Amino acid sequence: MLTKDEAQRIALCVNALRPDWSTNGLMSVLGDDRCRMRVSRDITLAFVALALDPASRKPGRIFEAGPWWDVTKPAGPTIAHYRTITAADCGICYRPAELHSKLSPFDDHEWEPQQAQGVGPTDEQRAALEAARIEAEKKLTAAREAEVKRDVRDPAEVISKHVQKETA
Repeated sequence: MLTKDEAQRIALCVNALRPDWSTNGLMSVLGDDRCRMRVSRDITLAFVALALDPASRKPGRIFEAGPWWDVTKPAGPTIAHYRTITAADCGICYRPAELHSKLSPFDDHEWEPQQAQGVGPTDEQRAALEAARIEAEKKLTAAREAEVKRDVRDPAEVISKHVQKETA
């Protein structure tokens, strides 16, 4: 799904190719569900192809079938190529460390090491968690008991207060 940030980047890119198409107008088109529900890569490629098409006068033409959608289809065989994740890959996006660049405006994070798989809390951490859980349970029980005591009233007390209100 296309985010607002991605839409703004695409609008600026297309506006650079077609200055006669305003970024506000492009954002309106990109905000349409027919664009928002697509992958940003496909929208970007289609918009660039549309912007370079001399017959396209308005960005709303993106909603029509046309050769601009052909560029979103893979050129070769449609067999998925998978890469094995290694310990040197980022722990957030799983890209290799060499693809992370501080100069890239598209990275929203720096490379972080992966967490070790299968490593849980230490015995001390488990004991601290259990003690905290027991303490929280005691506080919750005490709060519930106090609430019950406030709600349970002695019938004689209720009657005497009612009588006092009537006589006053």
